[in-house]
Order: sequence, then C-alpha cells, then structure tokens
Amino acid sequence: MRKLLKSLVRFTAFVLVSPFIVLNMFFRSLTFFQGVGQLLAVIPGKVGWYLRMAFYRRTLTECSGRATMEFGSYFSHWDVVVKDDVYISAYCIVARCVLEEGVMLSAYTHVLDGGHQHGISDCTVSFQHQSGKRDSDRVIIGKGSWIGTKAVIMANVKPYTVVGAGAVVTRSLPGKSVVGGVPAKVIRSLPGESE
Repeated sequence: MRKLLKSLVRFTAFVLVSPFIVLNMFFRSLTFFQGVGQLLAVIPGKVGWYLRMAFYRRTLTECSGRATMEFGSYFSHWDVVVKDDVYISAYCIVARCVLEEGVMLSAYTHVLDGGHQHGISDCTVSFQHQSGKRDSDRVIIGKGSWIGTKAVIMANVKPYTVVGAGAVVTRSLPGKSVVGGVPAKVIRSLPGESE
C-alpha cells in the first residue's frame, strides 16, 4: 500500500511540473531552467521535495528517483548526473557535476563547475567581460563522500572523502581521507586502501 501511495504522489508531482518540463524542452534556455529550479526550491517540506525531483528527473542529464533535495537548493546547470541515494541538504547550489552513489551535501554547500571561469589579466576591463575558460569543467564527487556545511567544491572529490565544514576544494585530493581548510588539504586518512 505504501509503495502504491508513493507512486501516486510521484505521478501527481510529475503532472504538476510537466508544464515546466515541456517549456524547458521548448525554450532550452539555461535561464529558464534556473528560474524553475529557484521557484521549486522555495516550496517547503515533502511537497517541495517531490516537485523538485519530478522536474530534475526529466531535465538533468541523469537523475535517480532515489535522490533527495531539500528546501532552498537547486541546480544551476542541467549537465548534472545524480546517482542513487544522493542527499542534498538545504540551500545548496550545484553546477555541472557528477554526484556518485551515496554522496551527501550538507547545508549551504556550493559545487562550482571548476575554477577559472573568468579571466583576470586585464584590469582595465571588468572581470565579467574578460575572456576566461568558457567551457566549464564537470566536477565529480566520488561515491560515499560527505561534504560539510558551507564547503565550496571546485575540483574532483575522490570516493569516501569527508570534506570539512567551510573547506574550499581547489584541487583533487586522495580518497578515503578527511580534508579541510582553505585551500583544502588532507587532515588524516580513513581506514582502507586509498583511491
């Protein structure tokens, strides 16, 4: 009975967000996609969770039905892969990335699509108008990793890594470790063979 009820709720959520899904396919505009994500981000509770996931399951590159995204969080790009059992806490902003199985993002985490999106070589021109790396990177957060509150992720995170609260990951570090600081560095290794 519970499984049937869950399926009914998922279907209802899909019906409610289907106009946004169709318009997203029609416009294929990142601005429209982000606007819908921001709108759905502010719907509280389980209702919001079901609506967000119904929209993202049909608009992201890949999105598992077994993922959770809490209030205030949204994806800023559709080139995202979300695997099973991913948990995204409140107020996270996630750009181009792969979130592998069992990844947990704590509140206020920002996953950027790499670094160097804007040039800084000419101080006579505003930074937003300078040439930079236009093709952003797709950051990969490895299986079973836990990203602490207010962390900023700008590089790959290897599997089974704990990123401390407030850390800024600017380069890939060994897996099965605890990392922290600005820029993040290995604080200690976790039991098991390194990735």
